Amino acid sequence: MVNRNHYLVEGRQLLVPYKPGSRYFDLWRGIELNPKREGEQSVIEFALEPDGYGAVLETSKANNHQLANLLTTMKSLSQKPLSSFANDWKTLPQKMVDIAPTAKPEREPSGMVKIPQGDFTFRVTGIEIEGTNDEGIDVQYPWEPSARRYHSQRIHLKSFWMDTYPVTNADFKAFLDATHYHPADDHNFLKDWKNGTYPTGGEQKARHMDIAGGYASIREVGGQAPSPRMGMAVCRPRNGWSSLSLGERLVGGCRSEARHGARHGCGERCFIASEGREPVWSNGSRRQHLAMDG
Repeated sequence: MVNRNHYLVEGRQLLVPYKPGSRYFDLWRGIELNPKREGEQSVIEFALEPDGYGAVLETSKANNHQLANLLTTMKSLSQKPLSSFANDWKTLPQKMVDIAPTAKPEREPSGMVKIPQGDFTFRVTGIEIEGTNDEGIDVQYPWEPSARRYHSQRIHLKSFWMDTYPVTNADFKAFLDATHYHPADDHNFLKDWKNGTYPTGGEQKARHMDIAGGYASIREVGGQAPSPRMGMAVCRPRNGWSSLSLGERLVGGCRSEARHGARHGCGERCFIASEGREPVWSNGSRRQHLAMDG
């Protein structure tokens, strides 16, 4: 129950059918209630503090330690009314989990593109439907004092190597065969695979991986998952605010010869980051690229 009034509400709160042997407890205040019988009904009375909450338990099995522990805890917690707590809005601080850098390769890694170092404007916007432009919406980047919907920062990135293609079915199966990895929550995990393997297309990008498994498969071969800033750096959006360019193709579709907008047997559009397309997302599933420090 919720008291949306700014004043105390007492007296008759609930009217329930009379049940012999039933007992009633005020779970918010941690006490037992003694309803008054009126004919075939029981009247339950208790107090709700201003802008406060209430909860009533009806049970015929009241002699158990779990209920006793709950009542003891709530009786202690409710000694201090909610009105005595500050109601100022304060957002909780966030800290992004760092992605550990890799060892710098001694020679040019096969199948990778070197992204040059440089400065660019990292600019993204949260797409949450909840809230408006309030503080606390979306995420907090390291240079921000709090979470907010709109993010814009001029940053410098060191050079790094990035896979030309996403992790393929064959890549991910090799990782599974070597490590026997399986997620704790396997809902929809590799849901298009049958009998422990992909149906067709070893060179097609792996789908329906979990985030932890995708990251682990990349670490297994000595790489790291690209950070959002790395992903943004390899794009050149049409509004021209990204200053880094590849100079080579970074393909976000299947591992085959591709031109911008071409369709292939995988049924996906392959695209090229240097032509203004982002190589991380497609059809609602995450594409895992591998990156190494350069």
